[in-house]
Amino acid sequence: MTPSMQRARAAAKRTNQPILAANVSVVVGAFNQGGNDIDPRQPPCFQAGSDVRPPGCLPVTIANWVQPSNVGVDHEQGVSWGDYRLVGTFDVDAQTFTLTQIPVPASQVPDSERPAADSKSTAGGEPVDAKTLAAWSQRVFAEWEAGHLDDVHILGMGPNSSDGTIQVAVAWAPPGTEERLSARLGIPITMYRMLKPAS
Repeated sequence: MTPSMQRARAAAKRTNQPILAANVSVVVGAFNQGGNDIDPRQPPCFQAGSDVRPPGCLPVTIANWVQPSNVGVDHEQGVSWGDYRLVGTFDVDAQTFTLTQIPVPASQVPDSERPAADSKSTAGGEPVDAKTLAAWSQRVFAEWEAGHLDDVHILGMGPNSSDGTIQVAVAWAPPGTEERLSARLGIPITMYRMLKPAS
């Protein structure tokens, strides 16, 4: 653990910030003009989409990054990325995940240390017709686009026909956020959190 990671962990303890974990794909950075070294001006970030090569970034940067090894790191068109288990704190306003432990390549993470899935529905699983789901999705998107949901910091969303909700993806939101958002909009919400409480 680096000194900056120790300071981040101590600050989290003082302020009762939760320590969170994720098994995510990380864009480690872009190569410099010479193509030999990672450009230090490009901070690591959470990868957006798994089917695009080279991958882009979600609007979530990673502070205190230390490259653990080149195990599992892919390189293409000047971009490097890999799958890691990350542990740290999340600043919702800055959309920054600050590491409190050195990243571990995903291939070296035991199953017992993988965060549990997060999918909580406020709808109770009732079937909803496609027209209603489309209207709900448009309403949530319009509220988001108008800036009325800035406190939630949505990374993506869409209708979930399997449980009749609108699924909202976030880096992190405190427990109860989906209920509050659902009550505010009058629409059943399922929330997917990339970051989970660390075990």
